[in-house]
Amino acid sequence: MVHTDQLEVSGVVAFISGAGRLNDPWGDLVNHFRDFSLTQVKYNLVADRVTQLSDRWTTVPTEQRTALRIEA
Repeated sequence: MVHTDQLEVSGVVAFISGAGRLNDPWGDLVNHFRDFSLTQVKYNLVADRVTQLSDRWTTVPTEQRTALRIEA
């Protein structure tokens, strides 16, 4: 027993095994938020670029806008 300064090897193994399992959920949580932050940054980069292209597109005169023109 631990309280009498005696700890068997099986107790140490069980404790280390349990500590390893505790770490796994925290690692998953950290990985989740890391992926979430990376996705957020990528989305903002794409959104900013689309806005830049949109702003530039609206400055082109209508008769010169040939891309994406749909002919009936």
